[in-house]
Amino acid sequence: MSNRTSHRVTSGLRFILFATTVPACMSWKHTELAPVPDSVTAPSREVRVVMRSGNKITLRDARVRNDTLHAVRRSRDSDSQGSSMAIPVSQIADVQTRQVSTPKTIAATVWYGFSAFVIGAVIYVLANGGPVFMN
Repeated sequence: MSNRTSHRVTSGLRFILFATTVPACMSWKHTELAPVPDSVTAPSREVRVVMRSGNKITLRDARVRNDTLHAVRRSRDSDSQGSSMAIPVSQIADVQTRQVSTPKTIAATVWYGFSAFVIGAVIYVLANGGPVFMN
């Protein structure tokens, strides 16, 4: 394997590790509801609403007006706009926003570094003729 090829493989594997690790750094945290036009989040930011019944709904563009939360239900289809919803605040047990989790970020960073080191070491060994005992 040439040095250029091994660098490409290493870079590709590092990208895959990074892309799959970043979402692990996030978690849902409680946020307050207040009857102000931009109370919960900035537009297009997602919130998770936990209903008193226990159901969880992920919404975007959430706004509290009077005693009702107005938002757009997140659609699984990227082409769809989603459906508008109005939920009485009395039916909501909790509202959460996605935020960075420090312990998860540290763990993901350590895992990413360790994985990149192992992949680099394996590629180095294979590019230089394999393990010593095989020569």
